[in-house]
Amino acid sequence: PQLARSVYYTTRENQVIREELFAAIASVLAFVMSLKRGEKPVRPRITVPVELQFDAEGMAAKPARAS
Repeated sequence: PQLARSVYYTTRENQVIREELFAAIASVLAFVMSLKRGEKPVRPRITVPVELQFDAEGMAAKPARAS
């Protein structure tokens, strides 16, 4: 859900998706297209930048503290 939240909370209708999310979205789309072609693709690993991560309520995720 992290990628979906990031798109939802950073993008509005008719607005371009943030460049930082392009690679993650492209990976998901490539995976879906492979499924449609009847292939059995490997599930992509999606990475969302910390500054674009949100919790279920839309609050920005807090960066992890260094120990």
